[in-house]
Order: sequence, then C-alpha cells, then structure tokens
Amino acid sequence: MSSSDEYRRRAGECLLFTHYVTSERSKQLLVEMARGWYDLAGRAEQQKAAAIAEDGSAARRSSTDIKS
Repeated sequence: MSSSDEYRRRAGECLLFTHYVTSERSKQLLVEMARGWYDLAGRAEQQKAAAIAEDGSAARRSSTDIKS
C-alpha cells in the first residue's frame, strides 16, 4: 500500500469516527483531521509524480550522454 493510500485510509477512519462521537466539537476536529490526511495524500502523490518525472529526465540525460 502506498503512503497516499494509507493517508486516505486514515482520513476515512476519521470520517467514520464522526458517526460514533456525540460532541459537535469532536466531530469538527475529526473532519479537520480527515482534511489534513487527504491533503497529505495529495502531497505524497505530487512528490511521487515529481520523483518519477525526475527519474525519467535523468535516464534520458544518461542515455544522451552514452550516445555522445
């Protein structure tokens, strides 16, 4: 499981817990926590995409260097 999947799972758990708490403040905090986990999942995906793009660029540069 990727880190972004794990973060989304945790966000889902936070939202699930809102059904079991009675305090409105607790529900609000859980929703805020879920938003934080979703944001973190998005960042993890962006970093992964950037790393993949960088690896591809490095491979292309390396291939060009070999041909020269």
